Order: sequence, then C-alpha cells, then structure tokens
Amino acid sequence: MSSFKPNNQKYDRLFESDEEAPPHEQILMSHDSNKWNQIQNLDDFFTRVYNYHRDSGYWCIFINDLFQLLQFAFVVLFVLFLSCCIDYDKLGEYDPNHHTNFTDAIDWSGLARIHGF
Repeated sequence: MSSFKPNNQKYDRLFESDEEAPPHEQILMSHDSNKWNQIQNLDDFFTRVYNYHRDSGYWCIFINDLFQLLQFAFVVLFVLFLSCCIDYDKLGEYDPNHHTNFTDAIDWSGLARIHGF
C-alpha cells in the first residue's frame, strides 16, 4: 500500500486581484474571509438544517408539529374531562339493585365549572 505524503508547497492565486478574474469568479472571490457573517446564530442555523434533512422537508415538519399540538390539546382536554365531568362518588358506590354504568357518572354540567373557556 502506498502512503500519502503531503506536498507542503504553497499555491499561488489564479488572479492577483478581483478585477482580473472573469465575472463569475469575481462573485466567488469578492466575499469576506468569514463566509457565515450574515448568520447570527450558527448553532441554531445548523440545527434547523439538520432537522430539515432528518424530517424530510417542511411539510413533514409542519405535519409533525401539528400532530404534536393536537396531541397536547387532547391530553389537556381529557384531563379536564376526567377531573371536572366525572362524579367519582357515583362510580364508587355499590348498589346491588341498580347497575351503575360509566355514562351515569358523567356530569356534563361540570364543563360550566371550568373557568377560562
């Protein structure tokens, strides 16, 4: 196997100034030494680029975020329903003459007790 030996020779620029270069190369050569100066937060930028490629595009990211929002809303509403609209005393009582269903323990007037809606 051959080993790679780097050549420590310095390379000269193709053109001494930007004016000597053709127009399409002037655009490439006329930038600052800092290529990323227009981006304020590089970490956030590369995180967003990574998420874009990982999640396969904007539509997939949008649909994923929408489903996460719907899931959060469902959990909040379900917890409110379980805490405000169910009469747990009716569920816990035992009457041998009357069979208690879950629907008998639901008190829809409990929705009026929820403040903020």
